[in-house]
Amino acid sequence: GINAEYGGTPLDTEARARATTVYMVQKAIPMLPSQLCEHLCSLNLGEDRFAYSVIWRLNDKCEIIGEWFGKTVIHSCCRMTYEVAQLIIEGKIKNAWSDVSGPVDRFDIRNYLHMLGPNGNHSIPEIVKDVLGLQRIAQVLRKRRFDNGALGHHDVDLKFTLDEKGEPIGTWLYQTKDSNHLVEEFMLLANIQVAKKISTSFPKQALLRRHPDPIPRKLRAFTAFLKATNYNLDLSEPKDFIAGLVVLYERNIQISPDLCQAFHILSMRCMQTAKYFCSGIEEKEAWHHFALSVDYYTHFTSPIRRYADIEVHRTLSAAIQKDGPSTGNHTIDQYKHNSSSSNDNNINNNTNNNANTNNNNNAGKSIYSNVFRHNSQLQHQRFKPAPSVPSSSSSSAPIVAKKDSQDFLLTSSELDTLVAHLNQKKMNATHAQDDSDAIYLCKYLLTLPQAIADAVVIDFKVQKGKDNEKGKDNEKGKDNERGKDSEKGKEKVGSAPSTPSNKKNNNNNNSNEGGSDNKKKKGAGNIILICLVPLYDFESRI
Repeated sequence: GINAEYGGTPLDTEARARATTVYMVQKAIPMLPSQLCEHLCSLNLGEDRFAYSVIWRLNDKCEIIGEWFGKTVIHSCCRMTYEVAQLIIEGKIKNAWSDVSGPVDRFDIRNYLHMLGPNGNHSIPEIVKDVLGLQRIAQVLRKRRFDNGALGHHDVDLKFTLDEKGEPIGTWLYQTKDSNHLVEEFMLLANIQVAKKISTSFPKQALLRRHPDPIPRKLRAFTAFLKATNYNLDLSEPKDFIAGLVVLYERNIQISPDLCQAFHILSMRCMQTAKYFCSGIEEKEAWHHFALSVDYYTHFTSPIRRYADIEVHRTLSAAIQKDGPSTGNHTIDQYKHNSSSSNDNNINNNTNNNANTNNNNNAGKSIYSNVFRHNSQLQHQRFKPAPSVPSSSSSSAPIVAKKDSQDFLLTSSELDTLVAHLNQKKMNATHAQDDSDAIYLCKYLLTLPQAIADAVVIDFKVQKGKDNEKGKDNEKGKDNERGKDSEKGKEKVGSAPSTPSNKKNNNNNNSNEGGSDNKKKKGAGNIILICLVPLYDFESRI
């Protein structure tokens, strides 16, 4: 798989230059060759895969009481999709995949039976039991994160149905569900704990990720908009922002989910962009990740598609070599044969579990004793990367061995240069994805006789005047219509707003993506400027 410890190879140089996989509607441009990212580095059913793992021991409150970092071999006995895991969480699969006989929400399990497994001596009821156990833990972790001030996301991804020529012929909405949240919680926990590990071992040489507080000027504008629409919430300070959004959503989610989505889009425009940084360059007070409400965060879990994760793996390898694999007196043997925990009942009692679960906590031998297999011989021989790619005539040149993986860590200055490159590439990839979505939406709208989209009216203003004064009014009122803070068509929040209401936005072959546009209607010599928020906004992503 990926040699996560040492760079200098042509593969590493190319991966570093690309920095990230770029996702677009019709294709993905991978950071690594497809033979790696789609095969050799994927957790395929019944195949051994080298990995860096973080393994925890938890008490009945799902608090970490011990953890272990190190190299493992993962042998997957089952390869599920988010949709299959969701069917298990919802109680629709208990004893066999055939418990679900037909399509559910665009997903037909019959198309995936050849890859699901399980293999070996494992059974579907065992897998169901473990998925539900992980779900109970994830629910506790998620609730704790939000109680500690994390920002909840209400993302809805617009997806396209393409024909055989790659042309858009339809759209549909992908919504995150409990199975997505299950994976998310453990990925976040791994990223957080690895960030603590590497920044403790190498305070000046850790690649971390931070998310600055919202922009005060935009917070004040959003608060002014809320007050003008009869929502007297003061969100002008970052410390009040997330708590205020929770109150706002709770007041309206049952009355108008569309209105909550509009508020979410507007609130996200107050946010700054999360960025990678070098721990030796930024003061510790600036390390905080606002959206997650944590002081330590990095990217560790996706080395196939992000170069930052590869660099973090290298640092983690050096940290393990320097300080050991555990945070306390814990060995890998203590983590084996423990997934059928006696704490299952306690976790379940402390969790609001909405799934129809099997309450038999003696469901048999754990499958995880064979999933994570520590291999003491996984200490690969360490070689010094060649200063340049050798020619065929020098292929017999000796390779010089290195004794310490710390010798391969970047200095603070080198790491600062790398994170600047990674941040720029991440921004470019996001713009490419947004532009791809916008282009395909325009192409799709052009195929329709009439485009109808849901939107929320957040503002209107009547301007008196004649048609020949339109140019002057438009020039003078430019900031009022689009907002000084807007980019690529985002509207200003404020300026004589009215109570928001739902509205169908009919455009004859005109799209309204990337932000709201002001629609002008004339009547009795007046111009009515209506400001809309479409309920899907490409630019609301963090």
